[in-house]
Amino acid sequence: MVLDDSHLDQFAEEGYVVVRDLHDWDLDLQPVQDEYDEILDRLITKWHADGRLSSTYAGLPFADRLMRAVAESEQQYGFDFDISLPQANITDDTPMHHGPAVFNLLRSPRLLDVVQQFVGPEIYSNPVQHARIKLPEATLPATSRSGLSAQNALHQDLGVVIDEADETDTLTVWFPMTESNLENGCLTVVPGSHREGLVLHCRSQDPLTLNQSCIPPRLRSENQVPL
Repeated sequence: MVLDDSHLDQFAEEGYVVVRDLHDWDLDLQPVQDEYDEILDRLITKWHADGRLSSTYAGLPFADRLMRAVAESEQQYGFDFDISLPQANITDDTPMHHGPAVFNLLRSPRLLDVVQQFVGPEIYSNPVQHARIKLPEATLPATSRSGLSAQNALHQDLGVVIDEADETDTLTVWFPMTESNLENGCLTVVPGSHREGLVLHCRSQDPLTLNQSCIPPRLRSENQVPL
């Protein structure tokens, strides 16, 4: 896909752009969905064998099955699907997903061809990346919450990388696997904020964000656009 000047101009001016129909569902996304179905099946099989579940909820769609299983078992699940290790407390048993479908998605030519138009041909993937599977807050037990399943407070990715990354052009590529809208919590951006540099970050006081690093409310712009 070759972007037109309007995409590039909007990105330069506002710091974000929405590119539609980028992925090929059959080549890029369906294999990831299938891979995640296998992870969920493995988790549920274990929880059921451990006596934490009364049913395997076989036959339910992925989202419904995960929601029912997590609500009943009260188990952690986010790290098993995540594509990076957590920032601390890593052991030999710390889960991380690095399956072939996810790897192929990260190096999809359709994705990289578009990324190249913003940052050039030398492209690196960095460990700020995550796969976040968020369940409705009302169904999520306290013991199942993690930084991957919690609400994300307003932040800049520059606020969570090391100083050596400051002079690097870093492009955040975000896409949903399901419909993303205001009701279920879509991504929100502040147009033009990329030109202002790094804003002060602190630990969030909102319990739903689980102590994430975020921009404090007094410094947050009112000019927020839901994508």
